[in-house]
Amino acid sequence: MLIAKEIAALGEGRTAMRAATALKHEAMKGRDHSSAIAAAGAIPPLVALLGPDSPAELQDEAAAALRALCLGSDENRSDVLAAGAVPPLVSLLSSESAETQEQAAGLLASLAMNGETAAAIVTASGLRPLIRLCAERRCGVQFEAASALRNLAAHSPLHHAIIEAGATPVLEGIRHGAASATRSAAQGALKLLAPGPATGPLAPQPSALPLPSSPPPPTHPCSLEPVPGFLQGAWIRHYIRRAIDEIGTLGPPCTHPVLYVQTPHAFVDVRPWHGPANEGATMAFAGVTTTLSVLPPGAGSWAFGGARRVSWHACHNWGPPQPEYEACWAEALSGSPRATEDVGDFAPVDAWSGTAGRERACHRWPVWRERDPNGTLEEGWERIDGGDGRFFAARRGAALFVVAGNYWGYVEDCGERHLEGGSEGAATTAACYAVGTVQVATAPSSANETTVAWRVERCTDQQLEGSCLSLAGQSAAEWTLLPGCTLSWPPPKAQQGPLRAGEVQRGAVWPWRGVTGVLTSSARTPAEQKMACSFRWTPYKADARMGLNHQMSSLSCAINEASFLGRALVLPAFICTDSGHNRGEACPTFESLFDVELLGRLVRLRLSNSTSESGYTTIPKTCGSRCARDEYSCDRHPLLERRQHGFWFQACLQHSVDTDHLARRTEALLGLPNGHYDAETAPSLALLRSGLFYSKTLKAIARKVRRQIGGTYSSIHLRRSDKLRAAGAVQARVRDQATQTTTLLSLMRHWIPPRSTIYIGSTEPPAFFAPMASSYRLLFASNFSELLEPLSNNYATYAVESLLFVGSELYVETYGYTRGNYMRGCFPYHVQPKAGVGGRLTRQVFGVAYGRACSRMCHEDLHLIPPPTQRCVPDGS
Repeated sequence: MLIAKEIAALGEGRTAMRAATALKHEAMKGRDHSSAIAAAGAIPPLVALLGPDSPAELQDEAAAALRALCLGSDENRSDVLAAGAVPPLVSLLSSESAETQEQAAGLLASLAMNGETAAAIVTASGLRPLIRLCAERRCGVQFEAASALRNLAAHSPLHHAIIEAGATPVLEGIRHGAASATRSAAQGALKLLAPGPATGPLAPQPSALPLPSSPPPPTHPCSLEPVPGFLQGAWIRHYIRRAIDEIGTLGPPCTHPVLYVQTPHAFVDVRPWHGPANEGATMAFAGVTTTLSVLPPGAGSWAFGGARRVSWHACHNWGPPQPEYEACWAEALSGSPRATEDVGDFAPVDAWSGTAGRERACHRWPVWRERDPNGTLEEGWERIDGGDGRFFAARRGAALFVVAGNYWGYVEDCGERHLEGGSEGAATTAACYAVGTVQVATAPSSANETTVAWRVERCTDQQLEGSCLSLAGQSAAEWTLLPGCTLSWPPPKAQQGPLRAGEVQRGAVWPWRGVTGVLTSSARTPAEQKMACSFRWTPYKADARMGLNHQMSSLSCAINEASFLGRALVLPAFICTDSGHNRGEACPTFESLFDVELLGRLVRLRLSNSTSESGYTTIPKTCGSRCARDEYSCDRHPLLERRQHGFWFQACLQHSVDTDHLARRTEALLGLPNGHYDAETAPSLALLRSGLFYSKTLKAIARKVRRQIGGTYSSIHLRRSDKLRAAGAVQARVRDQATQTTTLLSLMRHWIPPRSTIYIGSTEPPAFFAPMASSYRLLFASNFSELLEPLSNNYATYAVESLLFVGSELYVETYGYTRGNYMRGCFPYHVQPKAGVGGRLTRQVFGVAYGRACSRMCHEDLHLIPPPTQRCVPDGS
């Protein structure tokens, strides 16, 4: 009777959520319970709740209930298929809600265990959305999508379709850089997809490595012992904790990003810090590594025995530089490396505390910990690639090149630093430290041929991150091998031609092809190398007729894709609008509105309104970001364009543009931990709307206005007269009533204490707000006319006002639909606050103040249309 009652309640809007939750919990009690629920007819109404008419939270709960019913029941899976669940589930994979995506992918993973249902998922075009979610770094979503692909791969008739959809390179990427449970799912899928007895695609065995050429290239003599096997490979550091007192108490963890590549002798370690709080804190070094035998109990910084003492002897150092690198290398390879203070005791971590299941899948906990001999710091490390027996290290003058498995490191540093040209006090140097990944992907146009990219992941020159490796020299023969190489060099001539996917999967060929292409290319200056790989979106017409916020969203979308591709982005040199959206200067320059130098720390930029430049390759409309990266390399297509008719920002809303890469780079720029932003909080379309990248001139004016305001203030953005003119008769009456000063005053009394300061940005003159003046101190742009006088157009004026909005204590918007846009633009608010005037915490980021209006305090209620609920009361603290 209880089950029947809950099933009936699924059809009632107000009770459907409660009923779906009750049925989910009942089904989780065991197989008998889930069978009884299915027999009572629960599956069809639950499937109906997956449709577009249901709110996202109800779709989530319905999917969770169906998943509980399918647990261990192939019969229920067939019934869910028969009820038509697969098409709406595939649609939900493209939902804007990460929770909805996760639940949909999880249910599809369960359904994929049934052969008939698995085939239906492929037929319903479910592969590409699952692969796209696998490539994103949201752990719960990524884990469920990888599990779904693993279960689909269990059905051999589907292998061709899965590989053709591009799953292999994405799964390979997960295998080396995701959470442990996600890596396990990806590894399982790769094993199932692998042809013959191979252990998995892209996993060459040492015995299959190409033999060295004859005669072999010169090799440095070496008296050093190789480091132990546990240390060889590629590592990421999860945290560092430093002692905060004399007795060695460790402070809070810092998640400064580190990628470290270690061969049997040589290493490269790059720790770029692009955050404003630690300017100049970038660290990078390279050289040789030595180890001592296992430390006994009580020795070193660990009380227990078994740790290994590791010393890193740097012959190249970002700071301070090492000009005697040749002598340093000679001493190191002779068996007497120079003394170093970079010493750590490595100990394995076997214990892990935390909850099981999904929470554990979302974290990559360190498997080794390192402490310095004095116990003043501790670091947590995870080895993400053991090398699989594939190691290479070679030198050429001031350059070092190392490879460990699918990771590489490159250094070019003669130890000189100097100042020249550029802005005052700007240090320039030819030194470059980079680490990255070897990415092998099947070309969409040919299932038998692969593309190889040596992608830069971390670099001392942030503008090069996301681009491809460029080696010094014109010939492989110029390089001298270091000890410990298992890969041949120079690359065999056969590897300079087409590389077949089957050969890579069988481990018969190491993909040197991307490197040989660099070595035989013509030399370019660093500036030419940065701009030769350009990218543009065109035409910029539909967006150019819209307002500034609209244009900033569209330009932000293009910036996201350029960041992902690692290309220099061609942006409009002027931002032109029609008279309906702007007064004053019709076409302000891009540089007058935005800080090109700061924006260039995320993506290389070139400003040009010309569309007559020839030589651009046009990406097919069906080719998204990942396709463009894999199919259109810089060496073959140095000039690339996307024809984006209509509004540009729609490409990001349709998920054809990868926005995760820019989120990671923004985290580095702001000094936030990797993975801090998720799909809901990432910059994406709000990158330029945040105010973070407005020009230094606009930021300076906003700071002066804030100083004149004095103290804290709230803000209102009221759009009235232009919206009344654009509305129909009925809608105009609603808008008129909602934006009258009497209505506004009533709401302000609910939200803002009397006699508080309010800054108002509006289409209405200050006289319109006279009824509020007796209750509040009102300020308008006209109160700061002397400061705003240099601004040549009202776009610049609005930019200054938007900086005032994000810096306020509370912000009220006219229309509810714009509240989400405002909050997305507040992504810099997450940086660590500092004590300001009167001890009040403030967040100053690149000259922009982000106030408490950027917290989530009542934000869904702070608008005039539709009328707010007024249930939320800001605490005012």
